[in-house]
Amino acid sequence: MGPGPWSKEDRVCECPPFEVIEDVYTTREGDRGCIGRGHCANRFVCFRLIGPTRLFPVYRPRIVPPPAPGTNRSPLLRPRIFAHVPSVTAGMSTRHGGVSGPPYDTLNLGRHVGDTASCVEENRRRFCASLQTDPAWLATAGQVHGSTVRVIDAPRYEPFCDGLVTTTPGLLLAIAVADCAPVLLADPKHEVVGACHAGWRGTVRQIAAKTVAAMADCGAVPAQIRAYVGPCLSRTAFEVGPEVAAEFDDAVVARPQGADRPHVDLKAALHRQLEAAGVPGDAIEASPRCTLQDADDFFSYRAADGPTGRMFGALVLRH
Repeated sequence: MGPGPWSKEDRVCECPPFEVIEDVYTTREGDRGCIGRGHCANRFVCFRLIGPTRLFPVYRPRIVPPPAPGTNRSPLLRPRIFAHVPSVTAGMSTRHGGVSGPPYDTLNLGRHVGDTASCVEENRRRFCASLQTDPAWLATAGQVHGSTVRVIDAPRYEPFCDGLVTTTPGLLLAIAVADCAPVLLADPKHEVVGACHAGWRGTVRQIAAKTVAAMADCGAVPAQIRAYVGPCLSRTAFEVGPEVAAEFDDAVVARPQGADRPHVDLKAALHRQLEAAGVPGDAIEASPRCTLQDADDFFSYRAADGPTGRMFGALVLRH
């Protein structure tokens, strides 16, 4: 085991040194020099011995993956809207903290983009662990830029849909994105959660509103739903053709002076859609992050202009 007793210089807490709430990084006690499990900001901690001795686990399970080598960036964003809801665990991955090589570096969670399968599975294991969920309980959608929503009660890949709803505790609903918006929804009181993939086509086809409606069919009350719209293309970055802009209300379309093409505010469009579906405006959180402008932290199809990874926006209902 090596020399002892351990001092705080001998061990490293493997939780991320930063807790990320949107784009605000807050130093936490789980960084190098953490003096013990009871003093760490993270609930589950694993220490390892460093230096000439071999790795030695002290506490298990290891729930949170380490940050990307050489960075202080977290592999997970935590929506504020669910922060004080113990029956719901939600998170949004970044591109940090995984094992994939370029152009999927490093936390690619998409199986369909050409990445090595073993890397994707390890990345998914890490992501699920960060949400304290077994990867065997992961549910994903085919995501065809449509408006079909499916109610499920078991972990599986559900083809030909863009929205998932469940009342099953422990089932992690995950939406894969790399510029489109993941929308996470929960009615904690009535124990119903949902998630949908909202690109411009899905937004125009009312995917968010239809997910709310599917939740209501399962017993949710729209007025008690909380919603999170994750990182996606911002209005500044989402340049579209006039035919696409014509599909949206003028209130969410910008025509910057000197710009050749109009811009769409996808987050604002989804906010309006959710409010129209009955979700209170103050219960909707939209991430300020832009996948294109913050491509160092997020996968972006437009920024990559070629193969790239996918992130997950996901949530799970607890007992």
